[in-house]
Amino acid sequence: MNAVLKTAPTLYPVSKQRTSRGGKIETSCAHCGEKLFVFRCHMKEHKNHFCGPACYHGWMSKNQRGEAHPNWKGGPVEIKCAYCGEMFFRKRACVRKGRNFCNIGCEGKWRSENLRGAVIYNYKGGIKAARERRKGDIKERLNARMRTMIRLSLRGNKNGYSWESLAGYSSDDLRNHLQKTMPHGMTWADFMTGDLEIDHIIPQAAFNITSASDIDFKKCWALKNLQFLPAKKNRQKGARIQVPFQPSLAMQVAL
Repeated sequence: MNAVLKTAPTLYPVSKQRTSRGGKIETSCAHCGEKLFVFRCHMKEHKNHFCGPACYHGWMSKNQRGEAHPNWKGGPVEIKCAYCGEMFFRKRACVRKGRNFCNIGCEGKWRSENLRGAVIYNYKGGIKAARERRKGDIKERLNARMRTMIRLSLRGNKNGYSWESLAGYSSDDLRNHLQKTMPHGMTWADFMTGDLEIDHIIPQAAFNITSASDIDFKKCWALKNLQFLPAKKNRQKGARIQVPFQPSLAMQVAL
């Protein structure tokens, strides 16, 4: 692209400039036509000159689009949906090397039919295998039970007193605390539909829990360690710790 912006006014008189070829010469802006002065060397190097960034971008939006753009490679291409078989157009840069889908619905249906069970790389045996693992893991059983009771209590269940005694706070205390961490634009209705989840700021995996009387159990389910996160963001976070890790969290501390 041959273009140059208007140069800043010089701080020295023309007679003291380092150039000895007459200084700047008069030309016009390629976009608005306003008169401006540019150096002779710029006149030879560039075909178009502009009086400012606004004119430069305005000219670019009209003259460097589509086939006129130097990086033009042919525009959208027509490809076939890997699920429904319909032909559709997609930007060349967005075409995947593997399968392409015309919409997110087709991609979800294809995944539900082809990426299930043992085909998935991180498959661990399904629900039955998870239940068997939970039987021999006290920490997982306690955390799973707490998750279930808290979820039911927040959704209107009146039989959540057992978890309140273990956690040391009431259902109202939990509601008020989670309300303060509610993401912008989301409501309790999103929690009811599963789009909003309760997240542990310091993940459960960082605590050493063997019984409900452990101090780590209290720390894990403390109000300060709980917050609301969108379901997608919570999945992406996983068990990563976003604050400096304290080794004492994994130590058995006597009460």
